[in-house]
Amino acid sequence: TDAGTDQVICSGEDVSLSGTISSVSGNGLWTSSGDGSFSSDTDLNAVYTPSVNDTTAGQVTLYLESTDIGNCSVVIDSIIVDITPRPYVDGGSDQTICSNSTAILTGVVSGSSTTGEWLTSGDGYFTPDANSLNAEYVPGTADTIAGQVTLTLQSTNSCLEHDTVIVNFTTAPFVDAGTDETICADQDQVSLTGTIYG
Repeated sequence: TDAGTDQVICSGEDVSLSGTISSVSGNGLWTSSGDGSFSSDTDLNAVYTPSVNDTTAGQVTLYLESTDIGNCSVVIDSIIVDITPRPYVDGGSDQTICSNSTAILTGVVSGSSTTGEWLTSGDGYFTPDANSLNAEYVPGTADTIAGQVTLTLQSTNSCLEHDTVIVNFTTAPFVDAGTDETICADQDQVSLTGTIYG
């Protein structure tokens, strides 16, 4: 009897089992130290769904017992399933910025992970790098033409969780102070022709 190898899963995930029984019948029965449920407790390749109590405990032991073996002794094997809580990920609020500005990001990753990585749906880049939770995003040309880009913060070194930030771009204003001028020293006024639009 072989219940398989120990597993590590994230909270909310199921356990895919692959037991083996080397008896004539090849039959077995799954049981649990917790109170989760099996898709079928007699299917060697069953799926186990952890309960809330299993998840809170952070670990559950699953047992595979040989059955229909006549006068032979019962053989039992087990696997330990560790259940990792999911981290908290917050990418911050959506933003609207000028097309010639950068997006200031304020990402948070906490719990079972404190590290993360930023991803972009566009062609901009992150500074100092994509692994800095408080990075700045420098928009690319395609981003500003599209008028919008989606930035995704995902956790690393633990269970995968993510959050998104939508950055909208407005047209940057055009400012023109006019042409340079040369005036006489005794001239006390300068005619200015500034222009702002956008």
